[in-house]
Amino acid sequence: MSGEAAMMEREDEAYYLEPATIPGDGDSDNEINYEEVHIDDDEALMQYEGLLVKNNMVRTLDCFQHEWYELKYKGKLSSSDMGTVPDVYTKNSQLDNENKYLREELERFKEAASRAKDNFIKMRKERDFHRMHHRRVVQEKNTLIDNLTKLRKHYDSYEPALQHLKKKYEVAMREKMLSKLERDRALGQVSGLQATLKSVNYIRSDSATNLEALEGGKITGKLIKSPDAPMRVDSTLGGTQLRLYEARKAELASAKPNTLDPMDVTNIRLPVFAVWAVSYHHSGQFVASSSVDNTAKVWDLGSLRCRQTLRGHTDSVNSVQFLRYSNTLCTSSADKTVSLWDARTALCAQTFYGHVHSVNDAVFNIRGETIASCDSYGIVKLWDVRTVSPFKTIDVGPYPCNKASFDPGCSVLSLSSSDGSVKMIDLSNDKVLSLTGHEDTVQTCVFSREGDYLLTGSSDCTVRIWS
Repeated sequence: MSGEAAMMEREDEAYYLEPATIPGDGDSDNEINYEEVHIDDDEALMQYEGLLVKNNMVRTLDCFQHEWYELKYKGKLSSSDMGTVPDVYTKNSQLDNENKYLREELERFKEAASRAKDNFIKMRKERDFHRMHHRRVVQEKNTLIDNLTKLRKHYDSYEPALQHLKKKYEVAMREKMLSKLERDRALGQVSGLQATLKSVNYIRSDSATNLEALEGGKITGKLIKSPDAPMRVDSTLGGTQLRLYEARKAELASAKPNTLDPMDVTNIRLPVFAVWAVSYHHSGQFVASSSVDNTAKVWDLGSLRCRQTLRGHTDSVNSVQFLRYSNTLCTSSADKTVSLWDARTALCAQTFYGHVHSVNDAVFNIRGETIASCDSYGIVKLWDVRTVSPFKTIDVGPYPCNKASFDPGCSVLSLSSSDGSVKMIDLSNDKVLSLTGHEDTVQTCVFSREGDYLLTGSSDCTVRIWS
């Protein structure tokens, strides 16, 4: 601090005089006068003086100044010799600071190296763990591949047996279906033969009775009344009809007491809901009915009791029909579906979905392979019974179709419509022909046995026969 203060005092002075002595012969003429030197013009001198003042070297400073200016005056100092004198203490301080900074950096680098080493060791352990896990997974994978190969070979060894069993199953199912068809056909033939036998017996009885018929004579016939719903109907019969009635009654009473007499009328007590349709079984012993109570029922005509109740529809059942020579029933409902039922078990075998409006009627064709259904918007659908899907849709609306009927050749479908007409659809080309003549809604239609005539009934109180 004393050196710096001295420097500042010297800088405040503008000029100062330095004595200089030139060696020689000691004459006074050789003495050198003092020279005015500007401090700012000699930076090198100021650096040396600052160094000496800092170290409080006053006598050395005086001697240095005498020699410095003497050599400079004589020209013995070149510009290269008057370079800047480094400040050793400042340099040392800077070096100490730099050394300290470097040591701090070294410590940080050591810490970073230590952390990196720890991370390296940790990663190496994880690598070893994952490598071991990978090896175990590879071993398990190879084991699974071997097991799959063995299972595939084992399965391949069973494949011929499975194919053989599949073929046997298909053959058995085919034989089962054929046997079922044969059984139904045999039952139908038996029923037909029984009906033919009864018809022959009836004709013989009729002929014998006609020979003994008396003309004139009247008799009042009484109905066989059900205890639940008694009825009384009086009818007047001629003599011939009386003999026919007595002979038929005696024959039926002796042959089968439970068989219904065609001359009798019997009431079957049904629920309080309206009944929309009925259908006879081919044996003549059962009749099916459809009702507003969402059910269809199968009735035994011998005991006048309900044998089965078909439940499954969620709305009014509008139609019911037995498949000819079969125990299969077809029903249509206001819940927009058509269903097939087994009348023996009262179970629903199939349900056909596709209509978007109430289905008014559904009928089989004579082969039993196709069902025709019509709804309240005049949409007619033809269903394949085997695939349970519609293969044809025909629009004859917008008026509702009330009844459908196939001709015996299954080539024409007739529909009774609410617009007062009868729609005839040629199923080969889907052409629609309208038969007009009724003045009100046509409620029903049916073909004759030979298919030559069509019988229709309407709300205009008329029945028409079309040819």
